[in-house]
Formats: sequence, structure tokens, C-alpha cells
Amino acid sequence: MFLGLSGPASTGKTTIYEALKAPLLEFAAKKGLNVSFLVERAREVFANEFALEFETLEAMFNTAPLRYQLRLSEAFLEDAFQARNKNDLVISDRVGLDVLVYTNIQIARGFRDLALEEAIFENLKISMLKVDKIFMTRPFGTVEADGFRPQQYADPAMRAYEENLFNVLGGTYPNTIWLPEGCEERIDIIMSTIQSYY
Repeated sequence: MFLGLSGPASTGKTTIYEALKAPLLEFAAKKGLNVSFLVERAREVFANEFALEFETLEAMFNTAPLRYQLRLSEAFLEDAFQARNKNDLVISDRVGLDVLVYTNIQIARGFRDLALEEAIFENLKISMLKVDKIFMTRPFGTVEADGFRPQQYADPAMRAYEENLFNVLGGTYPNTIWLPEGCEERIDIIMSTIQSYY
């Protein structure tokens, strides 16, 4: 089973991810499941493959954002094949849907490369078929910048566009589950989904 968290930046995904670990590992031990946690792929890809070329993520976004999104789409495609059998339980703090949103944001900003766009969307088409459930988070309360995508917080219109894309594109997948605001409620919904599967 492959589960992913998705949604705009700073909407509680990391908090959910950390809170899930203890109950998920306890459940997996009882059921004999192999659990894998995939976290911070966006940061990892930037640090390992783009940091020498660009001092900051923002500098890369202002120069070659689609090249970065392509590499992310490839990383998520690789991740999607980690749940090879029923006893494999994989949870990721991002999925291909996020790449789809941020690719569309970069296209809206005027960055176009048809070959890169085609490759990105082809990777996402395959990887999204491998995700059993996408748990979507929405903004609530005061949004604080996470320091990774500063341009999204400096421009309210871009932030609104990001949130709208997640709402629209997230609604196109039948395996999407929208999570409420409370962390405990979110964990209960995710654990109930996993328990019903096994």
C-alpha cells in the first residue's frame, strides 16, 4: 500500500507525518508489515542535484524550475514502485500531485519547455496510478513560511493560486481523501484507512 500526503506548503503535512510514525509502526508490527517512510524528497533532490549550481531554491526557480520539476517527477516515479506487494506499507510526505501543481505554477510564471513538460506529465501519469490514497491538507490558521519556497509567501496571489490548484487537481483523483484541520482527527482518518485495507 502506498500512501501520500499532499497539499499547499505549511498546511501540517510534516506534523502529520511525524505523528503517524508511532501508531503506524505499532500497527505494522502487529500485522507483519514492512514500513517505509519517505520524507523531504523536494529538499533532498535540490540538495543532492541542484545545490552546487544554484545557491538557493529561489535562484533555481528563477532560472530552471522545470528541470527541477522533471527530476522530482522521476524521484516520485521511483518512490511509487516501492510498495511491491501487500505487505509493503509506504508513506510519503509528498506525491506526484505536488509536482503537477508546482509545474503548473512555473508554467503560469512563463517558464515553458514542451519537451520537459511532456516528460514530467508522463512520469506523473504513471506514478499517480501507483498511489493508493492521497491525504490532502488545506490551509488553516496563520500560514508561516517554511523557508523552502519563499516566493509563495511573498506573493499572496501566487499563494492563492497554489491553494486553488491543489483544490482543483486534488479533486480529480478518486483516491483523494480531504483531511480536517485537527491533527488528531487527521491521524484517526489515516489510521482507519490503513486498518480497513489490512
